[in-house]
Amino acid sequence: MKIHEFGVTHGNPVIVFFGTPQRGEAGAELDGLASAHGIRLICPTRPWYDDEATIPSFDAVTDPVGALATG
Repeated sequence: MKIHEFGVTHGNPVIVFFGTPQRGEAGAELDGLASAHGIRLICPTRPWYDDEATIPSFDAVTDPVGALATG
């Protein structure tokens, strides 16, 4: 799963999934706002958007994001 990050590198993390059919790159629009508020904006792209072999599911998204969130 591709992860896109915007804002402040060591800021307070906020994970955002944009609505379908948006990808994580859409977070670029919020880069300035996130930076101004000290936020590290983490914007994943759902894995099946890039890999057709991945079956869309809750686990396909939450497992990698959970690992990212818990460091």
